[in-house]
Amino acid sequence: MCKRLNFIVLTAAAALLLGLPTYFLAARPSVGEPPPVSSSDAPPHAAAAPVKAINWFSFAPVPATAPLAPATVPGANGKIAFASRRDGNDEIYVMDADGANPTRITFHPACDVGPAWSPDGARLAFTSRRDGNFEIYSMNADGTNVRRLTDSDEHSGFPNWSPDGAKIVFMRGDLFDPSSPEIYVMNADGSNQVRLTNNDEIEAVPAWSPNGARIAFISGSIFDPDSFEIYAMNADGTNRTRLTNNSVADVQPAWSPDGAKLVFASSAISEPAGAEIFTMNADGTGRTQLTNNNVSDAFPAWSPDGTKIVYASGDVSDERGVELHVMSASGGNQMRLTNNSHLDWFPDWQTVSSVPPTSTIAFSAATYQANETSESATISVQRSGDTSAAATVDYSTIDDPAPVRCDAISVVSPGTAYARCDYATTIDTLAFAAGQTQASFNIPLINDAHLEPPETVRLRLSNPSGASLGANSAATLIINSDETGSAVPNPILASPFFVRMQYLDFLSREPEPAGFQDWLNVLNNCSDVNNNPECDRITVSSSFFRSEEFQLKGYFVYLFYRVSLNRRPLYEEIIPDMRSVTGQTPAELFQKRAAFANAWVARPEFRATYDTVPDDMFVFTLLSRYNLSAITTIDPANPDGTQFVTLTLNELISRLSAGTLTRATVLRAIVQSREVDRAEFNGAFVAMQYYGYLRRTPEEAGYQDWLRHLNANPTDFRTMVNGFMNSTEYRLRFGRP
Repeated sequence: MCKRLNFIVLTAAAALLLGLPTYFLAARPSVGEPPPVSSSDAPPHAAAAPVKAINWFSFAPVPATAPLAPATVPGANGKIAFASRRDGNDEIYVMDADGANPTRITFHPACDVGPAWSPDGARLAFTSRRDGNFEIYSMNADGTNVRRLTDSDEHSGFPNWSPDGAKIVFMRGDLFDPSSPEIYVMNADGSNQVRLTNNDEIEAVPAWSPNGARIAFISGSIFDPDSFEIYAMNADGTNRTRLTNNSVADVQPAWSPDGAKLVFASSAISEPAGAEIFTMNADGTGRTQLTNNNVSDAFPAWSPDGTKIVYASGDVSDERGVELHVMSASGGNQMRLTNNSHLDWFPDWQTVSSVPPTSTIAFSAATYQANETSESATISVQRSGDTSAAATVDYSTIDDPAPVRCDAISVVSPGTAYARCDYATTIDTLAFAAGQTQASFNIPLINDAHLEPPETVRLRLSNPSGASLGANSAATLIINSDETGSAVPNPILASPFFVRMQYLDFLSREPEPAGFQDWLNVLNNCSDVNNNPECDRITVSSSFFRSEEFQLKGYFVYLFYRVSLNRRPLYEEIIPDMRSVTGQTPAELFQKRAAFANAWVARPEFRATYDTVPDDMFVFTLLSRYNLSAITTIDPANPDGTQFVTLTLNELISRLSAGTLTRATVLRAIVQSREVDRAEFNGAFVAMQYYGYLRRTPEEAGYQDWLRHLNANPTDFRTMVNGFMNSTEYRLRFGRP
């Protein structure tokens, strides 16, 4: 957690360098206090700090990220990143612009603060003490792919991006040398670090102008706290100009998106409770007070469209009451965004690509109907408004994973459709080309033999790109049954129905005509479809699990659970995951596999397990589960290729530390290794009988019984497949057993 340091002690020494309300990043430990914890020996969770008083000027916010130069057109308002102690430690969160959906994106016992959005909204720079010293890091917008950018004996902080996203300006200094804090600039990858200022004053809290030409910053003396004023200089450090000249401290400058104004906080250091927010013109004229409250207001940041300012506000005597607020750019309509009993601060507003508000994607109807005899329901989606550019939207069925008996739904849950009984889980992305206004997707239906009333399943659109969601972002599909009596043969006994279900259950897709006919020919030409190992149903069905396509999809996602989380997936987890890596072409399949691996390391369970684990222990943990010191795997440079390489534990650690591999690519390399395949194949084979045939999570006792059988009889998969495929539970999915 960030340590306490009163402003009077450091007086913004090191230019308020990374100060954190009452916990100054580089404060000297008090007597008896242990030194900062490094990432290699950090405890799993830091203890909550006692309530302390805040000195607002012991550190400043990261200025709002400027749009790409020239900043003549404001961006659209995305999420707000901020620092908070709501989970007992200083962590970074993001939330919607209205304060909804706060999501924690850092998970480390060290202090993580000061998030600053990149101009494209794709990454965040931030300050952390996770490696012992306060340094600058960057990460994806979801908190993944954390990279250290600075590595100095001094402390670095207050990162702010150049408008083109190519550089980061920041402050560096020694807190115990009052003349050392200065402004530096570096490339966005941390290379080519160059000092821009060099004098005896404290220079800190830099903010890059939207056109990229100027950098605002604060400068003052540790011996006169009220001497801190706001300055601006050229991006190369020349042409230094003083913008404020008052008897109080002016700090925390942030440019408006059009570059015409600066917002900042101002107060006499002797009266920190009187901090208020002001704006001024870019040349320092037109100083205007925006807030006038009986609490302190500070840490202002502009919304990308220039119409709002987010800031922190609260009683400095009790940091638990400090919350984030938002107001109009003129100071009106002040509203509270967060409401909890812990410190929220350091806001910064994400810029996202502007989307014409009239461009929307929605279901074409609130309700769709389909007969189960049609084998699929076509769901139409429409786009309205400005359709001149391409757009995409995700779609999905909202499944109830309960392992209900399909023959009893009409009694226990009448009117509800289940993915194990009535349709196949459907998840994918729908693409609209420029000018296209209509698109559709299909939901596979199961024409069972159960007598049942009309049943419904909910549908959802989400994650639009190039448009916004319209009013009908949710819809309902009603599936109508064709049965009129109970004496209907079970359709699973018919070869066409049987073959189609192998595709749906194990490959998560409808059959292609040629493949479907080939498998049908195998069964039609078989002398005994129930007991001929050359061609019977057991052989056909097991061929789907053993197929290359299943290995690339179902087995692939299954191993991510086993290797990284040391558990089997639940049915409701693996079925959507399998569908998410289903593609119509090899190129689409490979792209989705890569996206799955990258998204996996952002999942909360993965992050809670590994975010506090250093790279060497991350690799060691994964390999040690299989007692491995090296793996033979597909070359990570081409993970969908056929070239195998051998990588040792030390090689994986070295490449990960050097940045040539990421945690996602390391994990995938281990997942795709021959050693893991040998260790996990039988277990996956057994588990997939449950996921595929029975459409449920395995019960532990039954799973272990079948696994023991397969391990003891590795060539006798037929006994197991027969046990599931001809079970009463499987046949009840479709009709009378």
